[in-house]
Order: sequence, then C-alpha cells, then structure tokens
Amino acid sequence: MAAPFRSVAATLLRRSDIAAVVANQIPVSDEAAKTFAGAFYTTLAARLTLEEAVNAARREVAQSRTGNPEWVATIFYCRYRNQPVRMVPLPM
Repeated sequence: MAAPFRSVAATLLRRSDIAAVVANQIPVSDEAAKTFAGAFYTTLAARLTLEEAVNAARREVAQSRTGNPEWVATIFYCRYRNQPVRMVPLPM
C-alpha cells in the first residue's frame, strides 16, 4: 500500500508555493470529467472559493451520474487551513 500524502498533488503543495491542487484519486470517464469541469469553472466564474467550486462540481457529477461513484474521485488539497482560496480577486 502506498504511503499517505505521497501523491503528486501533496508533493506539489509540500515542495512549491502552490496554494491548492485539485486532483483525481482514480480515473474517471470523459462524461464525468466534462460535467465536473463545467460546474467547477462556472462556480469559479461566480467568484466563489476553490473549495466551493470543487464541492459544486462533485455534486453535479453525483446528480448527473446517479449510482456511479465517480463523484468521489476528485480531491481538493489546500496549503491553508480555514482560509478560502479564490482564483478571481474580489472587487475592492
């Protein structure tokens, strides 16, 4: 069994200045990936946090692929605890 936190995503956080990583633990279908991407980027465009975008996208995959466990494949890794990561600056 692989050691925990030895993934590419976790390594990127540990060895770089990257604030967050969104990654899949297992392969997903093209349909699930397209559904995830559409919801993810729509949520980011609405200026919500990265974590909110991942959660919205996972819900969308779960609703569109009932009975299929692909919605659990995506993981959100974040360098900062209890601090939202935004991709679009908030207006001043």
